[in-house]
Amino acid sequence: MKTVIVQGICKDNISSWEWETFWVPCMKSVRSWADRSGFDYKLYTERLDDTFDVDAWFPEANLQQYENVFYKFQWMRDCSRPYSPYDYVFWLDSDILVWGNPSLPEEQDLFFMHVNDIMNKWAKPNMSIFGGRTFNVRQFVDWADDVFHYRCPEPALVTCFKELCKVQLIPYVTEEYFSTAYTEEHAVKLFDYQDCTWADNWVEGLAFSSWSKDMFYHLNGVNKVAKFQRIMAYIMYVKTQNTNTLFKNIGKILE
Repeated sequence: MKTVIVQGICKDNISSWEWETFWVPCMKSVRSWADRSGFDYKLYTERLDDTFDVDAWFPEANLQQYENVFYKFQWMRDCSRPYSPYDYVFWLDSDILVWGNPSLPEEQDLFFMHVNDIMNKWAKPNMSIFGGRTFNVRQFVDWADDVFHYRCPEPALVTCFKELCKVQLIPYVTEEYFSTAYTEEHAVKLFDYQDCTWADNWVEGLAFSSWSKDMFYHLNGVNKVAKFQRIMAYIMYVKTQNTNTLFKNIGKILE
């Protein structure tokens, strides 16, 4: 079985300092983990075409616009095209740090993490980590492409979220709100974050002492650099418990 790990980020609005001190080390940790796991790795740093243009889809002035969040559909579509060499395709956000060798859920057709519900009714998929069998990923991204570009009737739930956003009952329509319409109507596995033994730090304020090896850590939200420095300091502290190991393997701190 051949697997590819996909990451993508448009760095237009990222300072060179933050790019080098946060984003690059995080993505390197993912690539190193992928190499150790025998997976291929693909990183995209710019949009591939004019699809999923948020400005065109959300022309209303009162809708907050996110330029990058929908581009992951382009990048995942590129890796899951017909005759793709991959059996499995997985997406990891670029602000995820990998410590050790965590394992993704096995034998899943298509899965998302699940953190909370929209208005206590609809389970909102967390798209920081998602993927599965290439065929099922392709079905999902093809659906997204068709809906976003009006090549099929707009699902009622997408229309509902647009209207709720207009009256500010939900803050904005992201790719996660958008994808809720798919997960509500198709067979998709939603992993509650509390059951994710392979991922952590998906909730702000995670206890410092609960950091452990073989995990994906999502350093989302604000103060990303500070979060990265904290967890790296902790990892270095753990490594210093065996100074011989530390100095012999200084280039492999995150393994």
